[in-house]
Amino acid sequence: MDKEISQELILSHLDMYTIVKHDSVCPVCQAVRSVVSGYFKLKEEVATLRNLIEKVRGNVDPFNADNVTLNNFDGIVTCRKKPIIIHALQINFLEGFRVSSKEGVLTGKPGDYLMFGVDGEKYICDKEIFERTYEVVGKRKTISDSTEPLHKDEKDK
Repeated sequence: MDKEISQELILSHLDMYTIVKHDSVCPVCQAVRSVVSGYFKLKEEVATLRNLIEKVRGNVDPFNADNVTLNNFDGIVTCRKKPIIIHALQINFLEGFRVSSKEGVLTGKPGDYLMFGVDGEKYICDKEIFERTYEVVGKRKTISDSTEPLHKDEKDK
């Protein structure tokens, strides 16, 4: 191909009608056809690779951590939970209780705790887990079948 082909000549040949209808031996048309053809082949190859990647991702099972123990996996580190303040209410209704949360409706047993997380989210904590994990730092409040629910405006009476 001639190295002296001007930019104007190339731009004039970018019209598809010119490329298709112009002389098949024209070096500019041949170069443009080659670039356009290469572009579409590359575009198809990229699409094929993207599809393949998506198929592979969809067919790969996530890591199964069921068999990981403290003794058989390198990289387990010792950690301490940050001392954050949360709020809890022990509920002792005989029929248990339920609360709506981000995970759906949760059901607690009598004696379990209704927890209020750092962002105000509600969740339930089993009584035994609560007693092993948390230390009550304020006055303990419990509601049960024999008590009226304590409302915030009645708290200090």
